[in-house]
Amino acid sequence: MTDAFTPRDLVPRDDERHENPTESGWSEWLSFAFADAGGAYGGIIEAEFHPVDGRAQGSVVVFLPGGNVAASASRARLTGVGGTVVGRLQMYQDEPMKRWQIKCKDLALVLPTGSAVGERGGAAVQLDLDLVFQTTAAVAGWAGRRSDVSDDGFVSVASAGRFEQPGAMTGKLRAGGWETTVEASGFRERGWGVRNEPSEWLAVSFGSDLAIATSSARVSGQDVGGARIWRDGKPSMSQDSDVLAITTEDLAVFPPAPGDPPVVRALTRATTGARTATGIALRPTPH
Repeated sequence: MTDAFTPRDLVPRDDERHENPTESGWSEWLSFAFADAGGAYGGIIEAEFHPVDGRAQGSVVVFLPGGNVAASASRARLTGVGGTVVGRLQMYQDEPMKRWQIKCKDLALVLPTGSAVGERGGAAVQLDLDLVFQTTAAVAGWAGRRSDVSDDGFVSVASAGRFEQPGAMTGKLRAGGWETTVEASGFRERGWGVRNEPSEWLAVSFGSDLAIATSSARVSGQDVGGARIWRDGKPSMSQDSDVLAITTEDLAVFPPAPGDPPVVRALTRATTGARTATGIALRPTPH
C-alpha cells in the first residue's frame, strides 16, 4: 500500500543530500543560474545524482559575450550518500540555504548560440570558474514524505521536494581567452524525488525588491511548480496578473544533444511592466 505524501516544512537539512531510496527513477538535483544585468553573459550550472543507478552527471553552460556558448559535461560513479562533486565540477555548501561555493576546471566546447541538436563540434577551450552563490531572499518550495508498505509488510519511507531561491553570484570566470569578474544576479533550484517530466523554469531577478520564478515541475507525482514572487526577499505564490504578464526574448540558446535530457537552456531578457532584467530559462523541447 502506498500512502499520499504528507507535506512538511522545508528545513536546512534539505540543502544536503537525502538518504538513498530504493524507488526506481529517484534522483536529486541542484541548479545554479546567473545572468549579468546587461545581458552580456550568464550561465547555468547543474548536477544530478541517481543513487539507485549509482551514477551522477553535471554540466556547465556559459553564455559568452558575442553570442557563443561554452559548455562542459561531467559524469561519475556514485557511492553512498553525501557530497556534491561530479568529476571536475565541485559544489560546496558553506551554510545551508545561504551560501555555496562552485568550482570547475575543465575543457569546454565553444559553440555558436542555437547550434542544431547533434552539431556539437566547436573549439575546445579551458573553462575555469570559481564562484560563490549567496542567497538574498528566503527559500520557497515544497517537501513531503510518505510511507510505502510492501505485500510482505516491509515499510519504506519515500521523500520528495523542490525549492528555489534568489541570490547573487560573484567570483571569477574564464573560458578560453575571455574572462570576467562575475557580479550577477542569480537563482538556485534544488529537488529530490522522481522527476516525472522535463521541467520548464524561468528565473529572473529584477532587483533587490522583486524576483520571479515560474515553473511547470512535477516531482513524484506532485505538482510543485507554479509562479513565485519574492518582494523584498519574502516569497509567495502569486496570481498577480500584472506582475506575471512577463514577456521574454532569448539572447542566446543552447539546445540539447542526442541522448541528453530534452531541455533547451537560454539566456533571456524578461520584461514585466516597466521593468526589464536578464535571467535564465529552461524549456522542454517539443516532442
